[in-house]
Amino acid sequence: MKKIITGSFLTLMLVFGALATAVPQAEAACSYPGYINSAGNCVQSYMNYSYQLNNNNSYQLNRVAGLEAKILQLLALLEQLRDLQDQLEQGGGIGGNSDVDVTTRSATDIKDDEATLRGEVDFNNEDEATVYFQYGKSLSSLKYDTTHFVLDEDDDDEKFEHTVIDLDDDTKYYYRAVAEDENDDRDYGRILSFTTDDDGNSSNDDEPDLDVDNATDIDEDSAELNGSVDMNDFKNGLVFFVYGEDEDQVEDIENDYDEYADIDEDGDDLQKVKVDSDLDGDEDYDYTAYNLDEDQRVYFSICVEYEDEDDDEVINCSSVEDFTTDGNSSSDDEPEITTVGYTSVTDDSAKMKGSVDMNDFDNGIVFIVYGEDEDQVDDIADDYDTYSDIDEDGDDLQKIKVESDVDGDMDFYATTGGLDSNTDIYFAACVEYEDEDDDDVILCGATKDFETDN
Repeated sequence: MKKIITGSFLTLMLVFGALATAVPQAEAACSYPGYINSAGNCVQSYMNYSYQLNNNNSYQLNRVAGLEAKILQLLALLEQLRDLQDQLEQGGGIGGNSDVDVTTRSATDIKDDEATLRGEVDFNNEDEATVYFQYGKSLSSLKYDTTHFVLDEDDDDEKFEHTVIDLDDDTKYYYRAVAEDENDDRDYGRILSFTTDDDGNSSNDDEPDLDVDNATDIDEDSAELNGSVDMNDFKNGLVFFVYGEDEDQVEDIENDYDEYADIDEDGDDLQKVKVDSDLDGDEDYDYTAYNLDEDQRVYFSICVEYEDEDDDEVINCSSVEDFTTDGNSSSDDEPEITTVGYTSVTDDSAKMKGSVDMNDFDNGIVFIVYGEDEDQVDDIADDYDTYSDIDEDGDDLQKIKVESDVDGDMDFYATTGGLDSNTDIYFAACVEYEDEDDDDVILCGATKDFETDN
């Protein structure tokens, strides 16, 4: 396209130059409609010239009509540029010098903030090709690139796609597929377009965000529960904590109940406590739970009841955290281990974070377990006593040791690669130490999860 447009403007400049040379300059002594001839005399008649535009229309040029003809030629050239733009909008692409050929295909699964772009590459005689998409809001500025990934020549033609997210609603986007051969030469597919859906429907309102924090001030029979709620596009939230010794009952609150009033308490296994009856906006909360059993693991979560976009009562809950109350058989406080969260997620990697306070114990081995099998990650503390005993299981379970001799408290993290794209990954921070009986034991924080990019 650059070559075509540049050539058109060059033609325009040359024609204008020729016109400037061909039309004699008027002199004060020679009044309209005459002109000065080669002998220097004023001739009272038109001097006509003929030229042809790129659209095959011919025009007669004389000294009086010269400006009009120039304007007509400029309009003709602008029309050619409009035709070129229409061709590009309808899919006219620009080929490169690559040994592979790429085709842009229509977008699918178009929503208010995302769409799936599709392409197809022909390897020709190449063994592999690097493929991706360029996209943007302007036909002339495809300034965003998707992830680059390599395809092998399994078939003569290979289809590929990528879902782009965080788009603006009700907006037209342009895109094209790109392929690079093994010499990094590119081929470009046609430029196509799509328009995201309108986000004016209330069904697209953002649900409340909930975050549970570590328990603090843990004693033999009490602990302070902490969490926060952001109502986003909803109002009148009823905020509450649930806690107890039965992890399954705590985890299943939002699946089993629609209203706070319907939640059935179950002694030590499940309790509920309301901390706000009418939340608009966001707020942090804490609640001290009493009458807990000593030396027991307690699970807890923060939840909110609200009316959704269909005016139905629903409950959303955060992930589940846990802590262990102090025991009376020993004055030693066991380590506190917390699965903090994750950052830097890509299609095959992520950084997972944890924290540990060894309290009255020393020489802790801190590590992170992760994988696609949630049950194996959940059961590490129950199934193993030492880090070295943990059997890795491919994509389902892996372990990463971070520190081998921890005294006191520390924050830690592990970065892993080789993850499968578009996959749920479960992980937990853990610590191995010797308890008051000199036995090796493992404690783990709550299991959390994230999804890798496409």
